[in-house]
Amino acid sequence: MQRFDNSTNQDTTIPDLLSFIYNNPKKSAEKAAQLAYEFSPLYAITAAQNARENLRQDNDALAAINTLEGILSMIPLAGRVVSKPLGKAAREVVTRPTVSPTKSYSDLPVVNQKDFIGARMGRTSADLLDTGRDYTGIDSIGTYQPTSLGGGPRFPLQEGAEKRGLMWADKMETAQKKYSKGDIPDLIAVSAMMPDSHMSNLAFADSYVNTLMQYKNRGLIDEKSIQEIDQAIRDVFLKSNRKDRHKIKALGDFVGFSDPKFLEYMENISFDQRKEIFKKLQQKEIINKFNIPNVDRVRQETLDRSFAGANRGDTLLYLEPDKQNILDLLDLEQSGFKQYSYDAGVLGKPIGRPSSFVSSPNQFPETWESLGTRARYTDQLRALDLKPKVDELMTTEKIENIDLSMRINSAIQDPAQARLAVNMMNNLWKTSTTPKKHGGLDAVEYQDAIVNNPSSPTLTHYSNDYIKNKTKSGEFEAFQLGDDPVFMAVDKKPDYSWINNYQVGPDDKALVGVVSNVGGGSGMAAPATVLKSVEEGVTLLDAFAVKSDRFPNGYLPTVYEEYGFEEVDRIPFSKEFYIAERGEKAYTDLVTLWKSQGMKEGDFPDVVLMKHKFRSDDANRQNATRNFFSEDSKGIGADKDATEIFQASSDTVKSGNASTSQKASGSSRSGNRSGDTRNVRNRDGTSPTLRSQSVISEVERLSQKQAENLGLNYNDILSMIGKR
Repeated sequence: MQRFDNSTNQDTTIPDLLSFIYNNPKKSAEKAAQLAYEFSPLYAITAAQNARENLRQDNDALAAINTLEGILSMIPLAGRVVSKPLGKAAREVVTRPTVSPTKSYSDLPVVNQKDFIGARMGRTSADLLDTGRDYTGIDSIGTYQPTSLGGGPRFPLQEGAEKRGLMWADKMETAQKKYSKGDIPDLIAVSAMMPDSHMSNLAFADSYVNTLMQYKNRGLIDEKSIQEIDQAIRDVFLKSNRKDRHKIKALGDFVGFSDPKFLEYMENISFDQRKEIFKKLQQKEIINKFNIPNVDRVRQETLDRSFAGANRGDTLLYLEPDKQNILDLLDLEQSGFKQYSYDAGVLGKPIGRPSSFVSSPNQFPETWESLGTRARYTDQLRALDLKPKVDELMTTEKIENIDLSMRINSAIQDPAQARLAVNMMNNLWKTSTTPKKHGGLDAVEYQDAIVNNPSSPTLTHYSNDYIKNKTKSGEFEAFQLGDDPVFMAVDKKPDYSWINNYQVGPDDKALVGVVSNVGGGSGMAAPATVLKSVEEGVTLLDAFAVKSDRFPNGYLPTVYEEYGFEEVDRIPFSKEFYIAERGEKAYTDLVTLWKSQGMKEGDFPDVVLMKHKFRSDDANRQNATRNFFSEDSKGIGADKDATEIFQASSDTVKSGNASTSQKASGSSRSGNRSGDTRNVRNRDGTSPTLRSQSVISEVERLSQKQAENLGLNYNDILSMIGKR
């Protein structure tokens, strides 16, 4: 029986079969036998041509294709037409890496640095790709097929690496040249690259293309548009006048995202060339014209959060190479442990982690000094990265210096956390009222931060022109904390006409557009933004009250209560009006987000309006940040101690961190969302106040060596203490 789509009057026999193979690989052989006799030669040819694209890189489906090939070979007409090309497609399907169970970073023992005295320490850099899980997409659309993440600093913590005695992965040719020279160091420090460096990793490319193909499958982008994007990437080279044009020559031969040989092409170009492709996809000319997956969101979703707050060049863990057998490189694919980007396994083992990340100047003082002094720290790091070999003898003096820079049982989880604390306490905010060239906020960066945020569906997408024009008219002011992607804004003429029980007064101001896209910095964004808003005269805010067993009235209202806000009214969320303003996909993304934060099916959060206890001109608003952290754990105007509100709990449900100002329609107008839910909701159940108080207290006690190891200017800490 042939199958037809009545709306198009097209034969759907082959597409139905391929769909079944993809979704039911274990049962597909039986189904293939049933449907094979229904094939027409025309659609059989179409199936052969599309097999690689539709089923590429799926190992389970490969078995089903081989079964289908065998069945069709017994059918005189269809077998002759289909068997050979379909078999070729099956054989050329790329074997994909699979997830290997992986230990957490905290499972590594903390090393005793004194054990390293007399050892020679080498260095290797690692991008911050996550390890030990599947990437499954950035929104409700998902991905064509999952991408197994297995690289990054935690590569040796994979079960597959441990069983094979591997400490690291590399390119076979590179590793052979490197280790054939002999003179192998006793230990190797693994140094952090930038949080976006893994965008050049083949796993990232696979993650992105599978997301793009799923967008295509769901009708969000068509093949013609993808082909236009393909040409735009080729033009990066073809129309370039860059002096280093020769370095991007391979882009002129870009095969295209839909081409079955996409991954093969990406594997054969350099890391820098891969990164150029995704830089192009982040340009406004592409983003504004085509409905493509957000590149930065894919970056965030493939980032290892264990190291997201580290400074570039920080030592994350230590490896011990098997010096006697170092040249016995393992072919990873042949051993059944295939990895993206690298084909050789290097023998050795991870031996532990430092008690705190170790900065490059502390880990390799002689090498650092030999580089000379450059104007910028980043230039110094680049010079270090470009050195073909780093190898230092760990002396007693060097080890003592490292020990003096470490912190024991530290409340500070990463450098980003300490940096945000210092900038918050020193009131180092940029503002949209100051031009960018004079040190003000970049409106485009704020706009991009909202789009790139995981909770983008809950946020108003302020345009660059809106921010500039409303700032100029005095109705709106946006703020950024230092150079980090932590933003907030004050709406000086808020519209809450959709709330029945509150009339906006002439002095009312609303906190809106709170966004934090800092990978680390747990617990700092919420107090920084909310307390700054109090100092700026904010009286109102609104929040989505995502309910959970622990917070039946919603998590965010509980958070804001710490800072002196009280609930005024709440209204139900309106699906219909949200879709009318934001669209069906945004709604589906919104529901997907809320479910990930603990929302039960159909239990949509109310929209809660909250008002601060202080009047807009209250003198207590001045220096609210400083005063807040000098009053134990009492929130500004709060009736309860923070400890009463947040008691230690084993509950780990993510209760969103999204707040949105909605019209009576229930559509998102202005929002508060820290990009990483851990910035507000801590995994140990403590409140942002308790977490930030501990961090600030420890920052103030840092020695100069400890501060410098965190990348902090010690004078900024002295200034912070002076203001307390």
